[in-house]
Amino acid sequence: MTEGMGGGLAPMLMSMVYPDIKPMLEASIRKVTVKVEWKEGITPRDLAVTQYVTDPQQGQIDGDAGALDAGAMLNQFGGGTTPGAGNPLGFGK
Repeated sequence: MTEGMGGGLAPMLMSMVYPDIKPMLEASIRKVTVKVEWKEGITPRDLAVTQYVTDPQQGQIDGDAGALDAGAMLNQFGGGTTPGAGNPLGFGK
């Protein structure tokens, strides 16, 4: 497949679908930042780490309801989820 084929299709599709899925994405994604501050002598130091965590069920995204099952796609293409990740941020509580 060449680069020119369907080049404008993805942006057009996203512009049509994004307004509908934006609230679901906002409800299911959290940004977590941990900042550690300390002093080395009189010099203040800090380190900040940011991670995005998701819970698709919080956004009421139901893989069984639509034709696209993202979990099945990830497994088919070698992706997947992290075993034992659990619910560290308390989504859905």
